[in-house]
Amino acid sequence: AQLQEELSTLRGERDRLQGEAATLGADLKLANEKLAELRTTKEGLDRQLLEKIEQINKLLVDKDQLQSRLLSITPAEGGNETAVLNLQLQLTRAEADKMAQIAAKD
Repeated sequence: AQLQEELSTLRGERDRLQGEAATLGADLKLANEKLAELRTTKEGLDRQLLEKIEQINKLLVDKDQLQSRLLSITPAEGGNETAVLNLQLQLTRAEADKMAQIAAKD
């Protein structure tokens, strides 16, 4: 009789543990699905970040080209203060436009 009682207790414990294992298995499956979603999101964000870096690098190249053009204007070439100021204004506008475009994509 005592063995039957112990056997019954052990079976109950086994059933309880199997239930817990099933719950943990379901939790693990959900966690893996969430992890896959997060990886996908991270990859997307990484791509967006790289695009932003490329846009900023292009902006810096454009700025350098305009600055080079600005520095190349000399009075001997017919450059004057107005031309220099116009190029500086062009540079400032180009920077502002590019930054606005980058910000608008967010």
